[in-house]
Amino acid sequence: CFVCGYNNSVRALTFHHIDPNEKDFTISGSTKSFESIMNEIDKCVLLCQNCHSEVHDKLMCLYINGKVIELKD
Repeated sequence: CFVCGYNNSVRALTFHHIDPNEKDFTISGSTKSFESIMNEIDKCVLLCQNCHSEVHDKLMCLYINGKVIELKD
């Protein structure tokens, strides 16, 4: 996990789009080409289920390269 470092179970990790406006498709279950999937993954960070939920619920900020990506309310 980009935030907490969790790495025990691959199934507990999810892709989080850094900028939702740049999201072209959901990576999970996609039938796109390998190149398309890799381009989409480049727009993401890997988060564990807990951190992903907290980012979407605005319970934590996500910082990437010193920039706040998700804001708390």
